[in-house]
Amino acid sequence: MNGAAVEATKLALHLRLMLSEITGDPLRHILIGEDNQAAVSQATKGIRYVRNAKHYECRLRWLQEVAESGHVRFTYVASHDQAADPMTKPLDEVNFTRFRHMMVS
Repeated sequence: MNGAAVEATKLALHLRLMLSEITGDPLRHILIGEDNQAAVSQATKGIRYVRNAKHYECRLRWLQEVAESGHVRFTYVASHDQAADPMTKPLDEVNFTRFRHMMVS
């Protein structure tokens, strides 16, 4: 289980509630992109659908409950499409330009 998915979900739910209280807008579901297909499967379908899952942790069960409730939806995002890549690694000029365009659009 990807701990980053759990932390991102906790933060996103907190920010969603805070923004809803400030703006008065109704709560909407949150879409979280994950580049680990096993983590997406664990969060959305449960551990029985994932081969080689070694631990069934409380935080995984919490994540599944949040996904089942519809508050959060997980989607697979290929590694080469991760918008955080320019912040974490050096890129060639083509990829740098592509990500720069993605961020400013």
